[in-house]
Amino acid sequence: MPHYKNILVGIDGSDEAKHAFQKAIDLAVDDQAHLIIAHVIDTSTYATIAQYDRTIVERAGKHANGLLDTYEEEAEEAG
Repeated sequence: MPHYKNILVGIDGSDEAKHAFQKAIDLAVDDQAHLIIAHVIDTSTYATIAQYDRTIVERAGKHANGLLDTYEEEAEEAG
């Protein structure tokens, strides 16, 4: 079985992402690998809306940071 040094997992708040995150934690713990948690905001999808409501991208960023903080705490607790 391969041993990983780095594991990248994307999160978006979905159940599927949570499941992938749990698998990534298990692999990282087993292989003593570095876990990288990522969330991408595609601001191009907000282009038209942002012209009228400039806070939408800011709110998306705050939501993403909240998700990342939650997942980071869980990963740290798992080791």
